[in-house]
Amino acid sequence: MRGKKLLLLMIVLVVGVNAYNQNAKKIWKGAQTYLETKDYNNAIVELSKAIDLDSTFDKAYIDRAFSYEQTGKLKEAANDYDIIIKLDDKNEEILYNAGRVNYLISNYDKAYTYLEKATDINKKNLNAFQYKVKALIELKKFDIAKVESEKAINLDDENAENYYYHGLISDSLTSFQRAEWDYNKAIELNKNYEEAFIALAKVKSKLDKKREGVEVCTRVIEIN
Repeated sequence: MRGKKLLLLMIVLVVGVNAYNQNAKKIWKGAQTYLETKDYNNAIVELSKAIDLDSTFDKAYIDRAFSYEQTGKLKEAANDYDIIIKLDDKNEEILYNAGRVNYLISNYDKAYTYLEKATDINKKNLNAFQYKVKALIELKKFDIAKVESEKAINLDDENAENYYYHGLISDSLTSFQRAEWDYNKAIELNKNYEEAFIALAKVKSKLDKKREGVEVCTRVIEIN
């Protein structure tokens, strides 16, 4: 008799969980209309309802993280990405977005951790490498940043940003001549790269090329 009661209780629990999951999916599907119309605040409300019913509903977390980001709630987006990664830590896109958002809220250690995993999965993910380099620069881990920056350059040697950040790293490692070359290369690829012009002017001063530095400053003024 006791065994039958336990079996009945298990059946009730399973049916109840399935019902919650089905309701969560219905709410999530309804939230898609808000996402399509870019009504992210209402999307967050509905997606939160779906998550309340099913705390392992990864699609709802993904959509809510995106909605949080679109409404400027980056910390909330980062929290959702943490949960998603606990559910699935092999999704390259999620790892990249988690790293990117953590970088944007100055959580550089966590950003680096997620981006490192993303590039382990896909060694051609240039955006992940670039954010990883920027996180490492903020962490002042310049030796590691140099290696990662060179990987980014190998992936795209016509990308001005890759050379600019390599220049910042070289500058920080007191390789001023290499930094000068990097900044010049960045400017060659992007004639309006103001940050690269400013960095170039500064490094020329360090190289005792003050007249050339003034000329660079003049070019920056002309851009503006």
